[in-house]
Amino acid sequence: MEATRRRQHLGATGGPGAQLGASFLQARYLVTEGQIFILFIFTFFAMLALVLHQKRKRLFLDSNGLFLFSSFALTLLLVALWVAWLWNDPVLRKKYPGVIYVPEPWAFYTLHVSSRH
Repeated sequence: MEATRRRQHLGATGGPGAQLGASFLQARYLVTEGQIFILFIFTFFAMLALVLHQKRKRLFLDSNGLFLFSSFALTLLLVALWVAWLWNDPVLRKKYPGVIYVPEPWAFYTLHVSSRH
């Protein structure tokens, strides 16, 4: 009976993969839209250092820690792909000068998508 309820619950929520996907898509948007990339990258590397330090002591992440760490890692990957895709855009490069280049989604939308309509 419990297994049936669990399957129904996972089917209704989409399962862990769907939750992780939604989590890292939302985080990618927040990291790029709010320009909190510096805070995000600092937090990610602090988590990475802590995970590596604990791994040497034979301590491993539980399911919540694994979810949080993988969500941050996937978000970092998605932001890196976003930046790589828009790296040579001359207008966005002019709008976001400097070493740290993370264009905001609204800037891309107003520049490229809304002009097509």
